[in-house]
Amino acid sequence: MGAYYLIKGDINGIQNFIYNVYEGEGGVARILRAKSFFVSAIPSVVKKHMEEVLNTKIEEILDGGGSFIFGCEYEDEEEFERKITEIRLQLEKFFLEEFKGELGVTIDFVKAEKEESENFAKLTEKVDNRKKRKFSSALANVQDKVISIDDIGNERCPVCRTFFFKNGEKCKFCEKFTKIGQLLPKKKYFRIEEGNCDFDDKTCFEFCFGKKVYKLVLTDEAQDAKFINLVVPFLNERTVDKLRKCLKSLGLEKEFEEEVLDRFEKIEKTIAPFVLIAQESKGDKKLGYLKMDVDNLGLLFNVVKGEKARVLSSSLNEFFSKVIPEIALQFKPSEDSFISGTQIYLLYAGGDDLFAVGPWDILIDFAIKVNEEFTKNYREEIINKIKDTLIEAWGEEDFERKKSEILTLSAGFVAVRPKFTVRVSAEWVDDMESLAKSFGKNRFGIFGEALTWENVKVLLNKAKKFVNLIEENKVSKRFFYRLYQLYTKMLEGEHKDFMFYPLLHYTIGRTISDETVKRELVEFINSIEGKENEGIKFVCNYVLKATRGERDEC
Repeated sequence: MGAYYLIKGDINGIQNFIYNVYEGEGGVARILRAKSFFVSAIPSVVKKHMEEVLNTKIEEILDGGGSFIFGCEYEDEEEFERKITEIRLQLEKFFLEEFKGELGVTIDFVKAEKEESENFAKLTEKVDNRKKRKFSSALANVQDKVISIDDIGNERCPVCRTFFFKNGEKCKFCEKFTKIGQLLPKKKYFRIEEGNCDFDDKTCFEFCFGKKVYKLVLTDEAQDAKFINLVVPFLNERTVDKLRKCLKSLGLEKEFEEEVLDRFEKIEKTIAPFVLIAQESKGDKKLGYLKMDVDNLGLLFNVVKGEKARVLSSSLNEFFSKVIPEIALQFKPSEDSFISGTQIYLLYAGGDDLFAVGPWDILIDFAIKVNEEFTKNYREEIINKIKDTLIEAWGEEDFERKKSEILTLSAGFVAVRPKFTVRVSAEWVDDMESLAKSFGKNRFGIFGEALTWENVKVLLNKAKKFVNLIEENKVSKRFFYRLYQLYTKMLEGEHKDFMFYPLLHYTIGRTISDETVKRELVEFINSIEGKENEGIKFVCNYVLKATRGERDEC
């Protein structure tokens, strides 16, 4: 029996690759989903190639969040290192030549004992160091091919604005991803096969690693295949006539005639475009973007090793890849909606993170539901599985002290116009999640605030109650404009003016006549006073968006 090795790979450039999709060119929702699916399939291709080159069984320890960790036994240490170097060169050459370095995979390995002493910290450090010089193994050989002679003088693709194209409206990647995005709703599985794609098959993607060629194939057959967990809103066939009138009223009939309506009549299922998903929103017809992930997971893997690390990884991946899609499917549209199936467009969920799009107000409810489900039904169970290891590493007293800080979720959220640039929206979501983590993690970054999950749920209930009061004409929405203006003018900067509170109480007394409503508002103001005013921006943003004129509603 040989030594045991851990191999880690990081997929580079995921965010730019997936979210560089520009509105106005059509097919954005399909391309996003296809790109996300493509990236999620890369570890499967790399695993199959490693098994071919090493001629041994590869164990999958972690697959998700843009990283993967494999394990395998190998007798000859020198030969193993040589073959991993060969694989690294093949991967770098393929991604550098095919994707011009916009997407890549960085791999490295450590020798470890199989049971309890895998050094995940050392493995991560080696991969991080190698990422600082990514493509270095292949760059000298292919630098003249990164920008080929054929690219010179050609235009950049109007959809991704990254790759070049000659004859056609899209680059070969966007054209292929559009086709794959069309096919995804009709297929249940995918598998990796050896061999070339058919010449005219635009739904098949080839990976050329050295002399080995693999193809990514969508299939209906489950044998030797992986399940495609597609959670997206589809067009509702029962409302297609109403949909035509809606698009006409929005001035979008011509834009979506071929892109949505004609195609809808030709295939069984059509993924709903973002503009129709946004129509599900209450008030302002905006689209929400949501990103969530597990806090401090890297630090936890430095402590949890061996079989316990596999248990931790598989437990988290099960929640994100299986439970979260089930939660998303609970958010069903009404029968007379333009969409069917679900209101949540789950771009990615696996490993330890998720990225979702949906109606802005529905997506906030979805985020709270995900955190509640994880906290109540999974977090404690996962901690108990690794409890002995943590106590051994930290001591029982420190374990009890740190227990509340581990395996928590942080999230970021933004609401934008449905045709706003996806790439910028994704960057703003990252900023909101970073804000949440900078305030101690286990928080929700939303509307410029980093709220605890407990607080955001309380504030959401209050905001919804205030929306009802406005709809019942018991309070004017102008009050919340005034509240927001006073807050940003008097309390948001460094020099705070605490006359804000008496002025606000005076405003309530002068403008609100209903005593019950007056008590509700006073109670809200008193509940946030002395708490860094946490929640004012959230409540005001929610109320004003939810009661905004329905000028875009069909």
